Amino acid sequence: MSTFFIGDFISAAENEISQINPVIEMFKDKFETNGYLENETAHRVNAPHIFPKVHNLFQLETWFNFSDEFSLYGLTWLKYDAAYESNNYSDEASREYKTNFKTKDILRELYVEGSISDLSFRLGRQQVIWGEAVGLKITDIINPQDLREFILDDFIDSRVPLWMLKLEYSLGKYDIENLFIPDFEPDRPAETGSEWSLPSPFSYPQQAISKPGDGFESTEIGLRLSRFLGGWDISSSYFYTWDDSPALHIKEEKSEKKVFPEHHRHHTLGFTFNNAFGKWVPQGEFAFNVGKFFRIEETEVAEGVTRKNNLFYMTGADYTVNDNLLVNGQFIQQIIFNYEEGMIDDEIENIFSIFFQSNFMNETLKPDLLILYDANDGVFLIRPKAAYDLTDKIKLTLGADIIEGEAKGFIGQFNNNDRIYFETKYSF
Repeated sequence: MSTFFIGDFISAAENEISQINPVIEMFKDKFETNGYLENETAHRVNAPHIFPKVHNLFQLETWFNFSDEFSLYGLTWLKYDAAYESNNYSDEASREYKTNFKTKDILRELYVEGSISDLSFRLGRQQVIWGEAVGLKITDIINPQDLREFILDDFIDSRVPLWMLKLEYSLGKYDIENLFIPDFEPDRPAETGSEWSLPSPFSYPQQAISKPGDGFESTEIGLRLSRFLGGWDISSSYFYTWDDSPALHIKEEKSEKKVFPEHHRHHTLGFTFNNAFGKWVPQGEFAFNVGKFFRIEETEVAEGVTRKNNLFYMTGADYTVNDNLLVNGQFIQQIIFNYEEGMIDDEIENIFSIFFQSNFMNETLKPDLLILYDANDGVFLIRPKAAYDLTDKIKLTLGADIIEGEAKGFIGQFNNNDRIYFETKYSF
């Protein structure tokens, strides 16, 4: 009796599988996947001589192609940093960086995209890349930034993806890009007690951060127009946004001063250009910010902040020396208009950069070097790196992050954090 039952069950199961197989075969060709496993281990050069980063990442990308015009894309991350098992990091930093076992962090991107005639769209959690500059973000401000690694993380990894609708279409000679972003997320500063955390500028108690609410009023809107004109690739943009970092208002409450962080609206007008003249590619990127808040001494303004317009721009060029060497040079400047005495930022800030990128051994060995120099503070950020493709699937990278100069300013405050690192990456 039982033998008959088991045989009947197996026969029924095989019949069900035979019916499912055509469905599996039908959808098999519509799926694409790839990914990688990566370990990055860093060693701190200065005391304390610790391993501040033992970061392990599993990334999986998946596409489901409904048709030639429509597809679904997903990008997932699983992270574990063994450095936060020790090193006496704060509990907050350990909870935030040891793993990323939260849905919003595991599901990094998820969107559906498609095209109809000259119109294409992308709807879902994603990142948008605007800009030309190397090493610093000027108009590349659509997505907030994760500052766990200060400004050292790859841009593609440091952007915080947002839920949004992106539309692209052609209008004559112009390509137009529209962004509608109902999802507000702020920059993610490094957690207190971690390697790149910033000390609080005030001793006053800090209140909860005032963030934009939900709904249409909090929506950010972006518009970008680009075209070729006389050999020049030019674009202009407008972004109606919230400042991703809150302004720190100082107010008195019950005879006690407190810090009230608050995000504010502002407008950003952008412009980029580039052109190729033989081995030279001149390029530029400009962002004019209307109504941004800057810190100012309390002796000058009661709340410790003031609203100003500022220009942040880059001019530079690529130069191809030969098939194996590319050099990029940049001059980056920020100008604050209607400057007031007591402002924390300099009225004019000047940064110079040079970037060398080369390849050898049939492009399997790829060394590069980025040097940023903050002329106001006299501080260098020096980043040598060499990547070697051991096989088609395995890449090894050796690099360093070195900060030289006085312990002040945006970069110099971390001049004790010099490190060397080694990465192993297996792609599949």
